[in-house]
Amino acid sequence: MCFLFEPGVYKRTIRNAIKISNKRGVPIEAGQADCKRLQLDVTRSWLSSGIVKRILLNLDKCGVLKGRTITELSILHSLPGCLEQDEHTDWSDSEIKRSLRHDGIKPMVCIAALKGTSWLLISDGDRVRRRLSLEPGNALVFEGDLIHAGGSQGATSSTRLYIRFGRRGNNIYLVVDH
Repeated sequence: MCFLFEPGVYKRTIRNAIKISNKRGVPIEAGQADCKRLQLDVTRSWLSSGIVKRILLNLDKCGVLKGRTITELSILHSLPGCLEQDEHTDWSDSEIKRSLRHDGIKPMVCIAALKGTSWLLISDGDRVRRRLSLEPGNALVFEGDLIHAGGSQGATSSTRLYIRFGRRGNNIYLVVDH
């Protein structure tokens, strides 16, 4: 887990993200059917937003972007009372194998907390779980085959930026120069 951006600098962007995800976000499920976890895929224009540029710059400085580019960019918004998800991975086995066969690079995910405390449960596959909290400005970067679940939300909402990274030849977004 790392600190990727200063949330106070991007108040307007974060406020807009919450507003549009509440209006147009689609309920997503991973075992829970409470319709309180919303996802909104955002357009390429978000790539030029300061917050995404800052996240990409800091990930690049850490050396984790080599050979990877954004393949999905979404806003996730969990409403109060949102239930815990079932354990899952964000990339299928076949997607990971194809990427490894092609260039030896595993897909990865970045979840950056924008507002409110976000909860994530990490599993080692043997039901040993670790509950992590992400505060605004923090992000968790992990390989696409990590078994995890979004945590239950409690009485407050939270909003996150969700970024999937795949191999450079498989991108649906343009590569952003920093």
